[in-house]
Amino acid sequence: MNPSVSRRAFVGGSAAAGLGFVFAGSGSVDVFARPAVAATRTARGYGALVPDPRGILALPQGFSYQLVARSGETPTLDGVHPSDPDGMGVFAGRD
Repeated sequence: MNPSVSRRAFVGGSAAAGLGFVFAGSGSVDVFARPAVAATRTARGYGALVPDPRGILALPQGFSYQLVARSGETPTLDGVHPSDPDGMGVFAGRD
C-alpha cells in the first residue's frame, strides 16, 4: 500500500469499487429497458412478418430472399465456400 494513501481512503475506495461491481451485475439497467413482450404486440418498422411457405425465413410484405448457401452444402462447382456462413447479404448493384 502506498504510504501517501490513508487507510480510511483506501477502505472507502475499495468499498465503493466493490459496490460498483455488485450493482453492475445486478441488472440495475433493467429499469430502463422495455420488456420484450411489449415489442411483439404491434407491428413496427417494416411491418408484420409474413410466414414463408417454405418455412425458411419470414419477412415483411414486399421483401424477398434467395438462398445462396447452406451450412454443410457446397454452393459452387469448384468446391470453394466459406466454412461458416454468417448471414451474408447479396444485393444487386449497377453494372
